[in-house]
Amino acid sequence: MNKKLSLKQIWSISTNDEAFDPKLGIVYREIEKDKSYELILASTDLDMLSDSDLIITKKNSTLTYDITAYADIYMPVLTDSFFLKNFIGTIDEKSLEQIKTIRNENSKQTTLTFETGDPIVFKSDKRLSLKLKNLRIAQQIGNEAIEVVFNSVPDNIVTLEIIESKEKTNIFDALLSNTQRSEEVNLLARQLMFLNDKKVEIDEILYIETIDEQQHIKLSKESLIEAMVAA
Repeated sequence: MNKKLSLKQIWSISTNDEAFDPKLGIVYREIEKDKSYELILASTDLDMLSDSDLIITKKNSTLTYDITAYADIYMPVLTDSFFLKNFIGTIDEKSLEQIKTIRNENSKQTTLTFETGDPIVFKSDKRLSLKLKNLRIAQQIGNEAIEVVFNSVPDNIVTLEIIESKEKTNIFDALLSNTQRSEEVNLLARQLMFLNDKKVEIDEILYIETIDEQQHIKLSKESLIEAMVAA
């Protein structure tokens, strides 16, 4: 059953240990209206903050309690995803702007004012284990959406974008700038950016091939699946 998602909503998320460590998702970005969105992972746990996490207090949401937004951990999700359980509230516009700011995605000159933590420096830091656990949850949820996409993509090599120029192009800038692509291509692009943020080598997954006067941004589906399994 499709859920009605919109920006700034907070949803409870189904995970393997939700009884002991409940997770939430904040609707951060629309990929394709009424079909697919990007969620920021969140939690009611206010301890062990890193410098990429921030606390959204109850005065900045419709909840009766504070939550932590893990701003660097995001995943694509389809509106019919079984991971989405219940809509429980919304964050306000200021919270959304703060998430954009800590992610360096805010076009406005906004100062980070919400409480955050300190950087993770040592591998022995307990916060690193939490970060890795949260990344696995995001990967699991994101993979559900990507598997649906893979079933609808018949070929191994997929052209994501064609640029009418021979000038050197930043692949991710090109992918982000075009909002008119299909839902399937958008989801694939988001998953690539997720892997890139995790420092996964993507040279064999995503590459540019110059044909005549055009640059074709191409994706190897087989290489992407291998990277997702290894991540």
